[in-house]
Amino acid sequence: MTTWIALLRGVNVGGKTLRMETLRETLAALGMEAVKTYIQSGNAVFRCSESDGNALRKHLEQGITENLEVVVSLLLRSPAELEALLSASSFELADVSSLYYTFLEKSPETGLTETLPSPQAGFDEFRIIGREIHLHCPGGYGRTVYSNQYFERKLKQIATTRNRNTVLKLLEMCR
Repeated sequence: MTTWIALLRGVNVGGKTLRMETLRETLAALGMEAVKTYIQSGNAVFRCSESDGNALRKHLEQGITENLEVVVSLLLRSPAELEALLSASSFELADVSSLYYTFLEKSPETGLTETLPSPQAGFDEFRIIGREIHLHCPGGYGRTVYSNQYFERKLKQIATTRNRNTVLKLLEMCR
C-alpha cells in the first residue's frame, strides 16, 4: 500500500464548497483506505494500492467530479516528497510562519521560469525547487502577488499553496 497526500485546488474558496466529510466518503468509495482530511481547504491523506500518481490523480479527479458534481483539480505527493520539501529549506528565517509552498503538477519549463521577475529581498520572495515553489511572504499569503493564479498564468499549469504548518500536519498524519 502506498500513502498519498491529496491537495485539492480551490476548495471552499470562491464558491466551490466541499465538506471534508463528503470528501472522505467519496475517496473511500473510490477505493482509498484510511482516509483522513485536514481543515476545510481540501487536504487528504490516504492509502491505496495504486503507485502511479498520474493515474491515481486522473481517477480521483474524475471520481470526485462524477460523484459530487464539482470539478476539482488535485495534486498528489508522497510523504517522502513532503519530507524532502521541508528539508530543502530555501530561506534562513527565525520566524517560519511566513513560509508557504506552492505545489505544481510538474517542474516548470525553463523558458517559462525565465519570464518570472526576480523577487526583491525584504519583500515577498520565491524559489522554485523541482515541482514546488518555496514562498516567503512576510506580510502574509493573502497580500502577495505570488498567488496560485499568478503562477498558473506564468507557468501554464495548476498550482495550489499550503502554509508550512499545514505541510507539517499532513506529514504527521501520514505516520
